[in-house]
Amino acid sequence: MRSPRRRGPPLARQPNRGRTVPRSSRSPVLLLAAAALVAASIVAPAVAPASRAEAAVSTSRLAGADRYATSVAVSRATPARNEVVFLVSGVKFPDALAAAPVAARERAHLLLTHPDRVPDSVMRELARLEPAEIVIVGSEASISDAVRQQLWDSTGARLTRIGGRDRVETSLLLLERLERADPMTRAWLVSGRDFPDALVAASVAGATGGGIVLSWHGTGPGDAAAWADRLAPYVIGVPLVVAGGTPSVPSSDVALLEARGALDTVRLAGANRYETAIAINRAFPPAGDPSSILLATGERFPDALSGAVLSALAGTPLYLSPSQCSGSVTPLLASVASNQGYTATIGLGSAAALSDAALRLGPC
Repeated sequence: MRSPRRRGPPLARQPNRGRTVPRSSRSPVLLLAAAALVAASIVAPAVAPASRAEAAVSTSRLAGADRYATSVAVSRATPARNEVVFLVSGVKFPDALAAAPVAARERAHLLLTHPDRVPDSVMRELARLEPAEIVIVGSEASISDAVRQQLWDSTGARLTRIGGRDRVETSLLLLERLERADPMTRAWLVSGRDFPDALVAASVAGATGGGIVLSWHGTGPGDAAAWADRLAPYVIGVPLVVAGGTPSVPSSDVALLEARGALDTVRLAGANRYETAIAINRAFPPAGDPSSILLATGERFPDALSGAVLSALAGTPLYLSPSQCSGSVTPLLASVASNQGYTATIGLGSAAALSDAALRLGPC
């Protein structure tokens, strides 16, 4: 077991370390909209504020014909290095969720793939990036060996697979890679069964040097304790942030990790996935003075997962919205944008994923 880590102040923002670079060198957030024009041809025109004062000033999109092409559009807008690309499943969320903070720590790109083949749009992006290493995230049950063979035949990159016997082991192997640069600043405990509350946690963890651990185990005698024992070496002496309410992450799981040495536990949760995203961003505001927010549907995971690395590296907070304009959630997001001084929303995904009305944050 690893030696206990130094205790840090609860919820204190700590700078990224290791291979990341200072925020001052990051591309300005407003350049993302311009990058979107290059990355994808689906860009909504700027719109004037609606009659409600809270409405955002302008909108744009990072989008493609499907989730894989959208991940390419996001990759092109991400101020990352080109040396490493993380390739994650576009149909399963747990591995990709845990990979996002690791990719952010390495200032790497993150792209989605089919389980059995790399889409043409993603292959073209890999050819553009010419990475020295492609990290395939997940076991062969998540991303088949046919994908590895396709990459071997088509790229000159070194291929690395990070995959365990289950989603928990994969997440821990990702933490091992993350900590080669420096120990994580805090552990984010998220549901390994459902994605909504965990989506924004991945982006904030990436921005603050944190890592993802999954609440996921069987219901038999001793299953929960065995799960906690597996996580113990990674959480001992580390502040613990729980993303979501008890339906997502049971209090009993939190207590098991606290008993094994996790520190200063804070639960960030709202009445629903949208309010949980707001609570997480409120607790971990972006450094600097960003003028834009990223907005993704909270009803599906791929677009938000693609945007997690972009959010972390650009210092642009990620929020979630229903796919369609909502009489309750949209005004809440508009109020957040107004109160924080955001003047633009950058939608992740096409209008089929996030409607124009939802993106505008105006009256429905």
